[in-house]
Amino acid sequence: MSRKLTAIEQLDQVGDTITRSLNTLVGLETDRAAASAAAAGSAADLALAIGIAAAVLAVLTGAGFAWFMIGLLRRAHQRELELTEALGRLGDRDELLARLRSASAVLGEVAAATQQIREAAEQLAAEQAQWAATSERLGRLVDEIENALREDSRELIHEHLHTGRRGAAPWRRAGNMLKATWG
Repeated sequence: MSRKLTAIEQLDQVGDTITRSLNTLVGLETDRAAASAAAAGSAADLALAIGIAAAVLAVLTGAGFAWFMIGLLRRAHQRELELTEALGRLGDRDELLARLRSASAVLGEVAAATQQIREAAEQLAAEQAQWAATSERLGRLVDEIENALREDSRELIHEHLHTGRRGAAPWRRAGNMLKATWG
Protein backbone atom coordinates (compact mmCIF):
# COMPACT_ATOMS: atom_id res chain seq x y z
CA MET A 1 0.00 0.00 0.00
CA SER A 2 2.79 2.42 0.87
CA ARG A 3 4.46 1.67 -2.49
CA LYS A 4 1.27 2.67 -4.24
CA LEU A 5 1.14 5.93 -2.31
CA THR A 6 4.79 6.64 -3.09
CA ALA A 7 4.18 5.94 -6.77
CA ILE A 8 1.12 8.24 -6.77
CA GLU A 9 3.13 11.04 -5.09
CA GLN A 10 5.90 10.68 -7.68
CA LEU A 11 3.33 10.83 -10.50
CA ASP A 12 1.83 13.98 -8.95
CA GLN A 13 5.26 15.66 -8.83
CA VAL A 14 6.07 14.69 -12.43
CA GLY A 15 2.56 15.76 -13.52
CA ASP A 16 3.08 19.27 -12.07
CA THR A 17 6.37 19.60 -13.93
CA ILE A 18 4.78 18.50 -17.22
CA THR A 19 1.81 20.82 -16.71
CA ARG A 20 4.13 23.83 -16.13
CA SER A 21 6.17 22.91 -19.23
CA LEU A 22 3.03 22.63 -21.35
CA ASN A 23 1.71 25.94 -20.02
CA THR A 24 5.03 27.60 -20.90
CA LEU A 25 4.91 26.08 -24.40
CA VAL A 26 1.32 27.24 -24.93
CA GLY A 27 2.34 30.76 -23.85
CA LEU A 28 5.27 30.80 -26.28
CA GLU A 29 3.16 29.54 -29.19
CA THR A 30 0.46 32.09 -28.38
CA ASP A 31 3.08 34.86 -28.47
CA ARG A 32 4.37 33.56 -31.81
CA ALA A 33 0.83 33.50 -33.22
CA ALA A 34 0.26 37.10 -32.07
CA ALA A 35 3.53 38.21 -33.69
CA SER A 36 2.55 36.47 -36.93
CA ALA A 37 -0.84 38.17 -36.92
CA ALA A 38 0.83 41.55 -36.35
CA ALA A 39 3.18 40.93 -39.28
CA ALA A 40 0.25 39.99 -41.50
CA GLY A 41 -1.56 43.18 -40.46
CA SER A 42 1.52 45.21 -41.34
CA ALA A 43 1.70 43.56 -44.77
CA ALA A 44 -1.99 44.34 -45.33
CA ASP A 45 -1.36 47.99 -44.46
CA LEU A 46 1.52 48.08 -46.93
CA ALA A 47 -0.64 46.59 -49.68
CA LEU A 48 -3.31 49.21 -48.97
CA ALA A 49 -0.72 52.00 -49.16
CA ILE A 50 0.56 50.67 -52.49
CA GLY A 51 -2.99 50.55 -53.85
CA ILE A 52 -3.66 54.12 -52.74
CA ALA A 53 -0.37 55.31 -54.24
CA ALA A 54 -1.24 53.61 -57.55
CA ALA A 55 -4.66 55.29 -57.59
CA VAL A 56 -3.16 58.72 -56.85
CA LEU A 57 -0.57 58.21 -59.57
CA ALA A 58 -3.30 57.25 -62.03
CA VAL A 59 -5.30 60.39 -61.19
CA LEU A 60 -2.22 62.60 -61.57
CA THR A 61 -1.37 60.98 -64.90
CA GLY A 62 -4.93 61.54 -66.11
CA ALA A 63 -4.74 65.21 -65.07
CA GLY A 64 -1.44 65.62 -66.95
CA PHE A 65 -2.97 64.01 -70.02
CA ALA A 66 -5.96 66.37 -69.87
CA TRP A 67 -3.66 69.39 -69.50
CA PHE A 68 -1.65 68.29 -72.55
CA MET A 69 -4.82 67.79 -74.63
CA ILE A 70 -6.17 71.24 -73.69
CA GLY A 71 -2.90 72.85 -74.81
CA LEU A 72 -2.95 70.92 -78.07
CA LEU A 73 -6.55 71.90 -78.78
CA ARG A 74 -5.77 75.56 -78.03
CA ARG A 75 -2.89 75.51 -80.52
CA ALA A 76 -5.07 73.86 -83.16
CA HIS A 77 -7.81 76.44 -82.57
CA GLN A 78 -5.30 79.28 -82.77
CA ARG A 79 -3.95 77.90 -86.02
CA GLU A 80 -7.47 77.61 -87.38
CA LEU A 81 -8.14 81.27 -86.52
CA GLU A 82 -4.90 82.31 -88.20
CA LEU A 83 -5.77 80.37 -91.33
CA THR A 84 -9.27 81.82 -91.47
CA GLU A 85 -7.86 85.31 -91.15
CA ALA A 86 -5.26 84.57 -93.82
CA LEU A 87 -7.96 83.35 -96.22
CA GLY A 88 -9.82 86.59 -95.78
CA ARG A 89 -6.70 88.62 -96.61
CA LEU A 90 -5.56 86.54 -99.55
CA GLY A 91 -6.52 87.47 -103.03
CA ASP A 92 -4.01 85.49 -104.99
CA ARG A 93 -4.80 81.87 -105.69
CA ASP A 94 -1.19 80.58 -105.64
CA GLU A 95 -0.54 82.18 -102.29
CA LEU A 96 -3.76 80.66 -100.98
CA LEU A 97 -2.70 77.20 -102.15
CA ALA A 98 0.71 77.57 -100.49
CA ARG A 99 -0.91 78.53 -97.21
CA LEU A 100 -3.37 75.66 -97.49
CA ARG A 101 -0.45 73.27 -97.95
CA SER A 102 1.13 74.73 -94.82
CA ALA A 103 -2.13 74.26 -92.93
CA SER A 104 -2.32 70.69 -94.20
CA ALA A 105 1.17 70.01 -92.87
CA VAL A 106 0.20 71.46 -89.48
CA LEU A 107 -2.94 69.34 -89.42
CA GLY A 108 -0.79 66.31 -90.22
CA GLU A 109 1.35 67.16 -87.18
CA VAL A 110 -1.78 67.54 -85.08
CA ALA A 111 -3.00 64.14 -86.29
CA ALA A 112 0.38 62.58 -85.42
CA ALA A 113 0.29 64.23 -81.98
CA THR A 114 -3.26 62.97 -81.46
CA GLN A 115 -2.09 59.46 -82.35
CA GLN A 116 0.75 59.74 -79.81
CA ILE A 117 -1.75 60.86 -77.20
CA ARG A 118 -4.01 57.92 -77.99
CA GLU A 119 -1.09 55.49 -77.67
CA ALA A 120 0.00 57.09 -74.39
CA ALA A 121 -3.55 56.78 -73.06
CA GLU A 122 -3.68 53.09 -74.01
CA GLN A 123 -0.32 52.49 -72.34
CA LEU A 124 -1.53 54.31 -69.23
CA ALA A 125 -4.67 52.17 -69.13
CA ALA A 126 -2.57 49.02 -69.40
CA GLU A 127 -0.28 50.18 -66.58
CA GLN A 128 -3.25 51.04 -64.40
CA ALA A 129 -4.69 47.59 -64.96
CA GLN A 130 -1.34 46.06 -64.06
CA TRP A 131 -1.12 48.18 -60.86
CA ALA A 132 -4.63 47.13 -59.89
CA ALA A 133 -3.83 43.45 -60.55
CA THR A 134 -0.62 43.69 -58.49
CA SER A 135 -2.48 45.37 -55.64
CA GLU A 136 -5.16 42.68 -55.75
CA ARG A 137 -2.53 39.91 -55.75
CA LEU A 138 -0.81 41.51 -52.76
CA GLY A 139 -4.11 41.66 -50.87
CA ARG A 140 -4.87 38.01 -51.59
CA LEU A 141 -1.34 36.98 -50.62
CA VAL A 142 -1.54 38.83 -47.31
CA ASP A 143 -4.88 37.14 -46.56
CA GLU A 144 -3.45 33.70 -47.44
CA ILE A 145 -0.35 34.22 -45.31
CA GLU A 146 -2.41 35.44 -42.38
CA ASN A 147 -4.75 32.42 -42.61
CA ALA A 148 -1.84 30.00 -43.04
CA LEU A 149 -0.03 31.43 -40.03
CA ARG A 150 -3.17 31.13 -37.91
CA GLU A 151 -3.73 27.51 -39.03
CA ASP A 152 -0.09 26.54 -38.56
CA SER A 153 0.04 28.05 -35.07
CA ARG A 154 -3.09 26.16 -34.04
CA GLU A 155 -1.80 22.91 -35.56
CA LEU A 156 1.60 23.25 -33.88
CA ILE A 157 0.06 23.85 -30.46
CA HIS A 158 -2.39 21.00 -30.91
CA GLU A 159 0.30 18.60 -32.18
CA HIS A 160 2.72 19.51 -29.41
CA LEU A 161 0.10 19.18 -26.70
CA HIS A 162 -1.06 15.79 -27.92
CA THR A 163 2.14 14.19 -29.21
CA GLY A 164 4.98 16.18 -27.68
CA ARG A 165 6.55 16.62 -31.17
CA ARG A 166 7.27 19.90 -32.89
CA GLY A 167 5.79 20.40 -36.36
CA ALA A 168 7.01 22.37 -39.37
CA ALA A 169 7.53 26.07 -38.74
CA PRO A 170 4.64 28.29 -39.95
CA TRP A 171 6.98 30.45 -41.97
CA ARG A 172 7.82 27.51 -44.25
CA ARG A 173 4.24 27.35 -45.43
CA ALA A 174 4.13 31.14 -45.88
CA GLY A 175 7.43 31.00 -47.82
CA ASN A 176 6.00 28.29 -50.10
CA MET A 177 2.95 30.51 -50.74
CA LEU A 178 5.20 33.44 -51.64
CA LYS A 179 7.21 31.25 -54.06
CA ALA A 180 4.01 29.95 -55.67
CA THR A 181 2.53 33.44 -56.06
CA TRP A 182 5.59 35.38 -57.26
CA GLY A 183 7.54 32.59 -58.94
